[in-house]
Amino acid sequence: MSDDNVEQVIKIVMVGESGVGKTNLVFRFFKDKFEHTQAPTIGMDFSATELDIDGHRIRAQLWDTAGQEKYKAIARQYFKAVHGVLLVYDICNRNTFAKVKSWLNDINENKTKDVLVMLVGNKIDLIERREVPTAEGERFAQEHKMFFWETSALTNQDNCVHQAFMTIIRECFRKAMVEHAAELEQREKDERASFRASE
Repeated sequence: MSDDNVEQVIKIVMVGESGVGKTNLVFRFFKDKFEHTQAPTIGMDFSATELDIDGHRIRAQLWDTAGQEKYKAIARQYFKAVHGVLLVYDICNRNTFAKVKSWLNDINENKTKDVLVMLVGNKIDLIERREVPTAEGERFAQEHKMFFWETSALTNQDNCVHQAFMTIIRECFRKAMVEHAAELEQREKDERASFRASE
């Protein structure tokens, strides 16, 4: 698709502690691959694809951030410009779930507009090693008004990775469309008011 056919660009940033599987989630969604020897992300990686959402052509742009503490300042800058955030933890590592609240605080303190957040519990293929029950993740997400999904970048069972990404992209697009319509309506009202005042 050419740029002329793209109606909306949706920007998503992915955050979470190092090792939770963020990059492999990106690989699974964009390339339908899993890299067993994936090296840690250094700073930031960028991916993009074009999709049909509700009959509209959109470009989804995704920034995959490094989870190490020294790179968090980079992620904070992106909270100011994105439509949505994928906040990922490892269901087999309770510490990564405990850090979710800190990430959420970073998002809320640095965003410049209302962004949609999806909490993602990854590595559900490792059933015997689970430390964070599904219900606990769901409850936390509900309390903080986040979407919730559990995934496996390795097996992608029930197409869970694709469904998680498409859900946040679709919801961000619908929200952007509503906001755009409201802006147009307000602009028309302002123009009518300006015209009447000049009569």
